[in-house]
Amino acid sequence: MQNQSSHPIQFWSADSRQRRIIEGLQLVGPGPAAFFRDACSLMANPHQLENTVLLVGHLLRELESALRHIFRPVTTRGAGGTRESECQEQQKQKEEIRAILRCLDISERSREGIAWLKLATNLHRLAHRKGLDAPRSLEDISEIWDQSQALLDVLIQSLRTRFLDWIHVLDELLKKPSPNNNDLKRIAQEVPNNTVTRQYFFDRLEDPKWLNRLRKKGFFKQPPPPVFNEKEGTKWFPPWAEGRYLARMAQHKPELVAKIILEMDDTDNAAVQADLLDAMLAMPPEISVKLIDKAKRYAERPFLQLVDKLPQLIECWGKGGQTDEALNLARVLLDVHSERTSVETEEMRSSGSLWSRKRASVPEVTRGSSRITTRNW
Repeated sequence: MQNQSSHPIQFWSADSRQRRIIEGLQLVGPGPAAFFRDACSLMANPHQLENTVLLVGHLLRELESALRHIFRPVTTRGAGGTRESECQEQQKQKEEIRAILRCLDISERSREGIAWLKLATNLHRLAHRKGLDAPRSLEDISEIWDQSQALLDVLIQSLRTRFLDWIHVLDELLKKPSPNNNDLKRIAQEVPNNTVTRQYFFDRLEDPKWLNRLRKKGFFKQPPPPVFNEKEGTKWFPPWAEGRYLARMAQHKPELVAKIILEMDDTDNAAVQADLLDAMLAMPPEISVKLIDKAKRYAERPFLQLVDKLPQLIECWGKGGQTDEALNLARVLLDVHSERTSVETEEMRSSGSLWSRKRASVPEVTRGSSRITTRNW
């Protein structure tokens, strides 16, 4: 057995080609980009694990599969050929690769074409153990690793130039009167998962029939987190088109939207929180109160985007007879304001923060009635 301590970990710094590939794969989706980053990290420290070849083989195999799925719309629109989305055998896989190469005007005899066809066979072999033998040698993957990077570089360039093909796919899906499982599979696997495509689709989607199918596929499970810039000391809240879609659908399917929000991972993204509060405001009060724990969490750190929406929700609940919940949420807001005021009053006044710039009106709810009055914090 190799002495792993004799190989100190080297800090991985991507070269120019790897940086270019990672940037391009982020257009495909966060999963494929992560596959490649992990493979790069493993290959930068190949002796730290005995099964580096096996792990890199698995990562490259997943990445190759993801790219074949992504390029399927290109073959259907470009060549007019048949789709082979259910092909499992290696021969069928090679036929699919050849169809994609033809549509991308890449010769099968080019370096990249030969590499992709070889990968169809070799990655399957490298991603599996050799019976009970010792782990594979790095020599088994060195050439494949270099070929894979060359291939990815070319495919990403093709993806950038053919991006409108995926917009056409989204247009076709938006016209569907009733989505089916195949439609969900297409949007999940055959359309790049990035801000542009998701925003294009969800900002145009007005059909509540998609809601539950998208929920089951996990489209609403993980909203984007805030993005921190440590160098500049700033925080950015990425918009989330899925959240805006939920806000629009809340009036049509309030119980389902409430269920989706309950199942959703918590987020500190103020842009997402604002969309979800809009969804709550569109629901009947007796349904939106089921989300009080979410609302209270948002109230504990109320960002500028929420300073009007939270009081509106309190007022909505009060007028809708949900007095206890309205009082509960109001107390959280007032406690936060009181705590910040006692510690930061002078600082906030001098800096012109949202707390001194805008004194929000908090509905005053009288227990046991639906009477609402307002007072400033």
